[in-house]
Amino acid sequence: MLISIPRDLWVEGIEEVPQNMKINEALRIGYYARGLENGAELAAQAVTEVTGVPVDGWIALDFQGFEAMVDAIGGVTLENPRAFSYTWDETRYFAGAWEGSYETGVLTLSGREALDYTRVRYASELSESSDFARSVRQQRVLQAIRAKVNGWRVLPDGLAVSEALEGHLTTDLGVMDLLMLAGRLDVDRRIELSEGVILQASANSIGQYILVVVGQATSADYAPLHAYIQEQLNAPLPAPWPSGSSEVQPPPSP
Repeated sequence: MLISIPRDLWVEGIEEVPQNMKINEALRIGYYARGLENGAELAAQAVTEVTGVPVDGWIALDFQGFEAMVDAIGGVTLENPRAFSYTWDETRYFAGAWEGSYETGVLTLSGREALDYTRVRYASELSESSDFARSVRQQRVLQAIRAKVNGWRVLPDGLAVSEALEGHLTTDLGVMDLLMLAGRLDVDRRIELSEGVILQASANSIGQYILVVVGQATSADYAPLHAYIQEQLNAPLPAPWPSGSSEVQPPPSP
């Protein structure tokens, strides 16, 4: 399962983010204190405390490594369900002056195109402009990478990816952990921490957009979020079609 943590999730009352701020600040605080590994550890601890789900390992990959990884396997092919145009500039966004676009249907993306696809937030379609939409696009690219580095191509493509990632990927996972994880990039189900369901929009003291947990007794109460995630984790998985499609198939008759 995949649980995407919105970077705008506001956290208070936890040691890893002492000054009351967005959860992604944990990485920055740790990084500037004692380097990337410390930042990743702080981020993992913050996510554990806020979600109630123990984080057993972490991987940090920079943008250059992501781009090089995709190029190393000759690009990726994926299905894009919704066409949209995009820009990186807020002024151009409000003017409708787009810098690029992605069509509906099958896309073959280079490393740079895949990086833009996963990161861009100023989009012509409102539904593609949120961090929630970006996390879905990121999953599509990950699954496309796994599909490419598979079967008889796994050794040469795996070696190419390994070389491309040198100096760009940091992790506390061992080699066997990484091999096992690579075989599980197909996600059975996403757990959405969605606005209007378990999170709600608010603003901090300086007017920034933030997300807070629905049903909190206090600003440092994460029990409702813990309960929501556990409920989703305990729900039975849908039975997939044998072909591996995303359609849900009813269980066979006895």
